[in-house]
Amino acid sequence: MDLEENQELGISFSPDTGLVPIRTPAGTYCVMIFCGDYFWSAWDIPPRVRLSRPTEMSDDARRLIRELRNYFKTGSLDLSWFALPNPFIPIPEEIMAAFVYLKDFVKSGQLIKYKELTERFGVDQRVLKAYLHYNRWPVVVPCHRVIRSDGRMGGYWRGHAEKKYWLLRLEGIRFKGDPY
Repeated sequence: MDLEENQELGISFSPDTGLVPIRTPAGTYCVMIFCGDYFWSAWDIPPRVRLSRPTEMSDDARRLIRELRNYFKTGSLDLSWFALPNPFIPIPEEIMAAFVYLKDFVKSGQLIKYKELTERFGVDQRVLKAYLHYNRWPVVVPCHRVIRSDGRMGGYWRGHAEKKYWLLRLEGIRFKGDPY
């Protein structure tokens, strides 16, 4: 398979990979499609990365993108029908179980505390926070709905606290002292 190289950023995309940007008031949310299926998503892909549309998409990938676009307008998202893709990196079974639980059972407008998740899945709180911080599927796995035990907001994906505030406000949740 020939690879298209972006040497400056060190990113390689094969011809069967595409990025679907979804513009939101909080920034651009990009969905990566690989071999027709959802692979990962991220906020604010660097502008020098050339976005190419996927040449093919499965029905589930199309539905996911439609539902994400709708979510960014309405704040309502239910992806319990959607199976998470293979992460292609080692993620402990307990962490994957926590990710699936977040996706399937912590709905728009609901919050869960880190402590509750760690007790439910028997993982160390620092380990869970680290995996949530580098979540390969932000919004799809709604790590923005996980808050601190003291009820404060806590961190978010790769330090983007403003996006967490925006997502939670979109879902109808407000925090005292919300700076955004």
